[in-house]
Amino acid sequence: MEREEVLEICGVHGKSLLDIGAGPLALIAAKRHGCRVTCIDVDQVALERLSKEVVREGLEKMITLERADAADLPYPDSSFDLVISYGALHHTPEARRKSFLLETFRVAAGRLCVLEYRMSAFPQDEHEFGKVDIEWLENILHGLGRTEKRLGKEMDLYMCFKRN
Repeated sequence: MEREEVLEICGVHGKSLLDIGAGPLALIAAKRHGCRVTCIDVDQVALERLSKEVVREGLEKMITLERADAADLPYPDSSFDLVISYGALHHTPEARRKSFLLETFRVAAGRLCVLEYRMSAFPQDEHEFGKVDIEWLENILHGLGRTEKRLGKEMDLYMCFKRN
């Protein structure tokens, strides 16, 4: 599922967005959807690489880059309209994945959108990155709020909504 499609499905237009993992999603959200984006990553090199693109695109007023761990976020509850994790969960050690989901859901005012590879489509070396147990992911998200699932070719999108 392409980033533009994910942003459309998640309904990001004009919203405040926490983007987990430094990548092109923040640029697309700010440039094409008018989002105020805070993009976090634990990797300083990835943040510096994205920072150059932010400046080149003239999006410094729309995108804030911060070094932070999604499993231990420094933001108050409901700080962002929504949070998007585009393939970032499998970069997190298994022991911290539940904290990752709980924290990202905590700081989302409306919904958490998680996009992850299906087990059969996982493209990386399993020694470097760990597949996400999709059944486990679905169970955690269902426990947090109403969840919708959209199927992609290799990745599926889970939208978990706060209960009103």
